[in-house]
Amino acid sequence: MLVKLLLVGLATSNMYHKTGTNSTNYMCDMVSQQTEQYIPYHLDTSSYLNYIMRQFNSFSTFTMVKPDTVHRLGDVVEMIEAGGLKINRMKMAWLSRKQAAQLYTGSTGKPHYQYVLDYVTSGPVVGMELRGQDAVARWRKMLGSVKDETASEDSPKTIREKFGTNRLCNAVHGSSTGDSATREMNLFFSSSNVSDNTIQASSGMNFVLIPYNDTSGKLGRTLASLQTAGFSISFLEMFNFTEAQADEFLNKYNNLVQQ
Repeated sequence: MLVKLLLVGLATSNMYHKTGTNSTNYMCDMVSQQTEQYIPYHLDTSSYLNYIMRQFNSFSTFTMVKPDTVHRLGDVVEMIEAGGLKINRMKMAWLSRKQAAQLYTGSTGKPHYQYVLDYVTSGPVVGMELRGQDAVARWRKMLGSVKDETASEDSPKTIREKFGTNRLCNAVHGSSTGDSATREMNLFFSSSNVSDNTIQASSGMNFVLIPYNDTSGKLGRTLASLQTAGFSISFLEMFNFTEAQADEFLNKYNNLVQQ
């Protein structure tokens, strides 16, 4: 049996990237204005439902909380848990432009492509592997429309309606197909790719170790409580241990705290 432990580094002010700052908002406004004419408004209802149906029968998907929404990570995780999906892997990283380009190969050559790269490399992101029956379709439905102006009309309780700023600064990425999910997870979680850019722990952080029980539905609430209390999450990674490895890790962690 595997035990999941989430190690979270907290700072009273974010030493890496102040999400939600004026500079980030300015960038998102600029992106929206300069790409208005190129981005399709949204899929009509029948097309969207047909698209969703094509994604059934996938068991895992990839999602990435984007830089301007990391400060609401706990709220996003709460919605994931409420939707019945389980988190299998989770990690905070800061993407290089090359890594972002590998993730967004489907947008290569489009007028808004460079703005997408600017956006997702402007600060730390949090990538997750989500598991559950029909994971791709269910997660895409929970994300909702890309276009924030129509999200409240088409899907009033979706993640993008709640956290998105505009068409490109749409809060959270979700894989479009099972094949895309596999490719994106391999890129993000591979030891030779994005993990090289994992945010490193710093002596200026306070650390919290959170056991993750994927049936409890309490992880999002815990993270949201920390963020509401004024802490910024500056390091985050989920570890999968056997019970013996977890006991050894916890003993070393307790000794470190006592010292």
